[in-house]
Amino acid sequence: MISSEDPTHNVQPVVTAVLNFLDWRHICLKLSAIRFLGGMARWLNKHPDDNLEKALNFLVSCLPSAELSNAAAVALQVILIFYF
Repeated sequence: MISSEDPTHNVQPVVTAVLNFLDWRHICLKLSAIRFLGGMARWLNKHPDDNLEKALNFLVSCLPSAELSNAAAVALQVILIFYF
């Protein structure tokens, strides 16, 4: 049984919401999502199911943007450090 004290129970819906968000009109939202996913690197690697692949795809899609590429590269680096 999952209690409300279980961090996985609290984190999963937020990660899912970020990864399924579609309205990225404001760059600050996307930058916040990138930083959030980088900060969740350890959690993503402990709960890879479909979250890890979606997170990596999202971050890779941000690399071509001049405004987002640095943050996306750092987030990818952190996630890959925890993965390997």
